[in-house]
Amino acid sequence: MKGKKIILNDAIGEDIEKVQSIIAKTKIDIHKQPALPQADSLYELIFEHFSKKMKSSFDQFTCLDAYEKAAAVFRVTAVELRKEMDLLNLENRLLSQKEDLIRNGLEEDTKDSKKKEDERPDLQRKITDAIFFSNRYALYFAGQVGLSFLNSEKTERKQKLVLSEYDSSKANDKITELLTKQLGQHICELIGTDETPYEPSDENLKDIMKDFFTTWVNQFRWDSPAFKDISDEFGVEKINLKYDKFSLQAGEFKKKSDIILIDGIKKVRKKDIIGAQNFVDEVWDYMEKLACYKPEEGRNANRDIPYSIFVGGAPGCGKTFTAHALMREFAEYCRVLRIPCWVFTHSITDYGSKYQNESPNKLKAKVDKINEFPGPVIGYIADIDTLAQSRKSNPSAEEEKLIGLYFQIFDGTLIEINGKVLWLSDANYVENIDDGTKSRLFNKQLYVNRFDKQEQFTEYARKLITLDQEEQFFPEKEWNEVGAYLLEGPLSNREITHVVGQIRSDYKTPKNMALWTYKKQVDYINQQLKKKITKDFVIGMFEKYIETRMEIERETRKARATDDFERFQTRVKQEPKRTSTG
Repeated sequence: MKGKKIILNDAIGEDIEKVQSIIAKTKIDIHKQPALPQADSLYELIFEHFSKKMKSSFDQFTCLDAYEKAAAVFRVTAVELRKEMDLLNLENRLLSQKEDLIRNGLEEDTKDSKKKEDERPDLQRKITDAIFFSNRYALYFAGQVGLSFLNSEKTERKQKLVLSEYDSSKANDKITELLTKQLGQHICELIGTDETPYEPSDENLKDIMKDFFTTWVNQFRWDSPAFKDISDEFGVEKINLKYDKFSLQAGEFKKKSDIILIDGIKKVRKKDIIGAQNFVDEVWDYMEKLACYKPEEGRNANRDIPYSIFVGGAPGCGKTFTAHALMREFAEYCRVLRIPCWVFTHSITDYGSKYQNESPNKLKAKVDKINEFPGPVIGYIADIDTLAQSRKSNPSAEEEKLIGLYFQIFDGTLIEINGKVLWLSDANYVENIDDGTKSRLFNKQLYVNRFDKQEQFTEYARKLITLDQEEQFFPEKEWNEVGAYLLEGPLSNREITHVVGQIRSDYKTPKNMALWTYKKQVDYINQQLKKKITKDFVIGMFEKYIETRMEIERETRKARATDDFERFQTRVKQEPKRTSTG
């Protein structure tokens, strides 16, 4: 049988209503709990004893929804498996042989009748095996799906669900009824008898559901010889079952995570990074290892991932850009691998408050979210030296608490160091951070340096000015001259970006431009810029910026010197004259 992908979404969606009807009509046997009123259905049982006839809670709806969907997954999966195992054809062949034997008479010892009679046991075995396997494999898939809807893994429960009395190809409704009765009985056992009454909670209901789904999972093992032989005979290992974000193939259950959280990260990718190759390679290697974190184990097989990396470098050299590009790349990498991940920026100044305990409580809430998140997490803290400065400047009691919390975050007290979380942080200068603080905040220190090659500056300037469009404005040779000029100059990447912003904004906006199509707007802007942007114009704008900056610095130094002199004179005038004692 050829490999085949089976999408179950539509069929399961259509079957939900049938499942709900069966649940509503299935009476729950409560004879062991005579104190309980008769429950006409599972719905009524939960409504009576968990909601007290008041409004049902979100958790109750979640549990019932998980059960309805899991039951539908079982029913549809079992049917689709039987189709792929060609069960209907097998049953028709067996029926045809029985009819032929009856028609011809068993006493006729013809070669044909003898052959058919010999085939009957083999056909019957195949049919029995196909039904046996499809029911249990489908229930295994459904149990895993149910647990996933409850955000849970298997529990410690060892019990297995028994279906032997309903092993037939047309028993789906009977099995659904059986499952519903068994779930209802488990709930009744929790509620208790008249001698041992018990007030159940939503958490108790969820625990029952998790245990119940675990019994579905327990009754199937892919590596069991009995199941493996049947799978091999019917080629089941080639069937890829898919429902919603879940899949099952060759006994391996997978769930696609759509939890990809990206908070405050620039829309740049790894391909947009220029230079810093050693830094990029090392940090990306750590990120790939971080993706190996296993939430069900609560640990990562890779033990060499630093918990906190300090990113050093001169102002404007591209620290933030590079970190953001790698973090967004990591998020997309996890999206492809179907791994939940969370990447975010974190500003220490956002947690400053004059109100007692507000800042520590906000930070603690963030820590709780990180601990609860089901996949790898990367946080980026810009200007982490502000934390060290706060520590030095006679902090208030509120600030002391906040600083203490940050230290507990980085030393593993509040967030376990288990290969799930990676912190990246930066500062322009580390002189203000004392050695004790460094040792507590940083596992590893890496540096992003200013470009040191002409071609890097050429590529950077061209990307900014052309915005990766076809219009290049001037020849390659002249672009290289711009790169060589920037290499020898004092401008940082950030300052180059500022100048390019001025270059690209040097055109007049026509009336009603807002009503044009995007393409027409871009074409117009490029036509206007093309009249002005030359190599000499670009270099001239950079030179103008440098001259302006130098002039501002001179005036600032002059003003500072004047202020210092005036303060000195004022102080001299205010000092009392000393009298001679001679």
